[in-house]
Amino acid sequence: MGTMIQQKNPTIDDWGGPKFENCTENLLFTRPDWVKDIHRAYFQAGADMVETDTFGGHPVTLGEFGLAERVHDVNSTAARLAREVADEFRGKFVAGSIGRPPRRSPLRAASHSSNCATASTCRPKACGKAAWT
Repeated sequence: MGTMIQQKNPTIDDWGGPKFENCTENLLFTRPDWVKDIHRAYFQAGADMVETDTFGGHPVTLGEFGLAERVHDVNSTAARLAREVADEFRGKFVAGSIGRPPRRSPLRAASHSSNCATASTCRPKACGKAAWT
């Protein structure tokens, strides 16, 4: 997803302003057409499944862009967009992308010693996607 987004040469306006530059999850709101076009391209190329545009859709990464409170909205929107495109094709699937926290995150270090940290990060993402599976 990220490589195909970069191929579109997004402008600051596409990102939603300088604050959101390189926040691919914000493109769900500013350029949902791009996200759907990318999903569609994978299916047209023969893929049976696409993943949601939510690798960084957890409170830690979204918090870096001031979007931590939108975790559910980000993940449910991503699942809905991917499902809408999958429904244009017969027998296609959507997988929810659940990425890790950023390298500099204290949560990432904690997740190596505690499943609790990982669960608290992934639960809001999974709940946002569950409505669209």
